[in-house]
Amino acid sequence: MAIPLPAYHGDGPFSFVSYSHDDSDAVYAEIRWLQGEGVNVWYDTGGIRPGSEWSDELARAIKNARHFVYFITPRSVASENCRREVNFALAERKNVLAVHLESTDLPDGLRLNLENRQAILKHSLTSDAYQRALLDVVGGQTRTPETDDPDGSRSTPRDRPTKDRDAARLRWRLWTVVVVGIALVGLPIAYWYQQKQDEQRWFEHEALPAVDAHIQRDEYAKAYALLQEAERRVGTGSVSAETWNQVAVTVNVDSSPSAADVSYRLYEAADGQWTSLGRTPIDGIKLPRGWLVLRFEKAHYAT
Repeated sequence: MAIPLPAYHGDGPFSFVSYSHDDSDAVYAEIRWLQGEGVNVWYDTGGIRPGSEWSDELARAIKNARHFVYFITPRSVASENCRREVNFALAERKNVLAVHLESTDLPDGLRLNLENRQAILKHSLTSDAYQRALLDVVGGQTRTPETDDPDGSRSTPRDRPTKDRDAARLRWRLWTVVVVGIALVGLPIAYWYQQKQDEQRWFEHEALPAVDAHIQRDEYAKAYALLQEAERRVGTGSVSAETWNQVAVTVNVDSSPSAADVSYRLYEAADGQWTSLGRTPIDGIKLPRGWLVLRFEKAHYAT
């Protein structure tokens, strides 16, 4: 197992790395890569024995860190030391970044603490996308300062091509904005389309069979109400003229004097609810087949 460079000790900005020592191989590879990118990293190289006092050095490192990077695996979420480090970092209002090295179910308490924090899911990203995302968070503020080279250019002590990397990062961010924008526009459209599909399935598999059953029992008013609901939910014209003709008749309603409010109820439902049809003259309105009672009302006139 290749050990990273020693933990950073200095006055510059640095990132504190919290991890389970059972994940040392994977996490050390991450630390070596970050150090290679010029990122200052503080990490615990010796570990803390069970039952020992929590190191004051750990606490000082967390308090002074610019970023707190928590590498999440099933081992690290089970680690009491990691949880103590995370809780201390949150109490100190550190910039906590959760890096999920593996798909991991978080305990409820940890999930509650981290749900509104930045997170990177390495296991669901390509290697390039993951590295760009990680550097976008910790690279800009915890790198070794740049120095002037003899040719007048500027670079880190490791001669990183910063201009090319910054240009690549800018392109990545622009693409991210474009993709997020497309997603924000597409989500409402997809939601609307799914709703329309659901309504169409309801109409074909529930509403129309129920209408046929009502027609067989001469329950035209119930079939009529269901077809009205279908046109509200699926759209005007969704019900065929043939189906409407089985259920309703089209009539003109007028009165003398005009401008009378008209409503109807089923003849057999003496105490039934009245349904408004509008104000006369009313042309081409559909009414359910069967016996109906019409009621005409106008101010200063008998109903």
